[in-house]
Amino acid sequence: MPYPPPRPRKHPELPPQARSAKHLEPYRFRPGQSGNPSGMSNSQRELYLEARELAHQLGPGAIRRLGELAGIPMDPTQPWVPLEQLDIDPRVVFMASVALCERAYGRPREYDPDQAMGRAQPGDIAPEERRRRALEEIEQAFRERPRQEAPAC
Repeated sequence: MPYPPPRPRKHPELPPQARSAKHLEPYRFRPGQSGNPSGMSNSQRELYLEARELAHQLGPGAIRRLGELAGIPMDPTQPWVPLEQLDIDPRVVFMASVALCERAYGRPREYDPDQAMGRAQPGDIAPEERRRRALEEIEQAFRERPRQEAPAC
């Protein structure tokens, strides 16, 4: 007999698959029973709504501050200051600019080749076909562009 002796089984009458899940039955949700019956308490909901309202009130100021950190003038008539002339760490300028762009235009989507909507991908086209199409586009561009005289030297 091995030492220590094996522990007795809780439900020896059941097959192994049913036996492994049997002990979890008291903790399972009953049909029609919610996993979060009371939801958020009233005090928690009031705190959440208050925090959300404060965020809405402070939002324009936060955007102005991000603009300042990015070195972007609030008045569009003011001249654009080159990055070298700003007395701000370029990393701060970058992060503030990214935050402003994401707030204004949303985060860029991840590229999903399955959702390319029928557009041909470069890997789907044979190299000869890609070359032929590129040459056609170049020829078309030269046909559409009026020819300019070369300046005299």
